[in-house]
Amino acid sequence: MRGMLLEEMGYNVDIFEFIGGEHTAKNCMLTATRSARASKDIGALRMESKGMTELKALANMHGIKRTKLADLLGVQLGDTKGGLRAGRMPPKQ
Repeated sequence: MRGMLLEEMGYNVDIFEFIGGEHTAKNCMLTATRSARASKDIGALRMESKGMTELKALANMHGIKRTKLADLLGVQLGDTKGGLRAGRMPPKQ
């Protein structure tokens, strides 16, 4: 999802394994290079692109309402009304 988000915002993204999968499940590294088309104006125009629609559907399917990267890029992935604030656990009942 991070790679998709960066690509939609105009970055050139490479995703690769830097440690073999037999050692750890968390072994993907992203490198992103800002391209000439990665400006705030183009980012605003791309918010309703096909790729952004797919990204939001994927986030919705997994129950993801926001991520730090999306916040930094100014992208709202899901509906934030009535939900928990990021990083907060629901109260114990």
